[in-house]
Amino acid sequence: MQLIQLKPEQSKDEITDYITKLFTELSGPDRVPDEAAFAHMFEQWSGDLRHWVYKLMEGDEVVGFFTLAESFSFFADGRYGIINEVWVEPKFRSQGAGRTILGHIKEFARMKGWKRLDVTAPAEEKWLRTYAFYQQNGFKLTGKKLKFLL
Repeated sequence: MQLIQLKPEQSKDEITDYITKLFTELSGPDRVPDEAAFAHMFEQWSGDLRHWVYKLMEGDEVVGFFTLAESFSFFADGRYGIINEVWVEPKFRSQGAGRTILGHIKEFARMKGWKRLDVTAPAEEKWLRTYAFYQQNGFKLTGKKLKFLL
């Protein structure tokens, strides 16, 4: 399998397609950002060297994609990674593709010198398998995540 980095300048349409698939699967088509929202997100990302998007390919087929960001916390002993999005093409699920993606993410994290990776799995019961997947791959529960919308 081949890992390919996607840059916003060259890959907006492709990234938009993957994010659309992820949003549709997680929350339904009504939650997919509109064109203006995507444009705003890409504008915010432009020039930000702390956010990465990759796709995993098997020949000519996309196996999945993921996004990562870097953050900083004294509690986390400095800089650390956040897995923001992971999506695997349905026909590649339960075949080791997710584990392969996590392997690439962990290697990236080591190259960056991070000592920690954070990930949030969807809270709904239908996504318990995703939560279990991360635990099976070494992720530990660290507490409940909260958000405040502005």
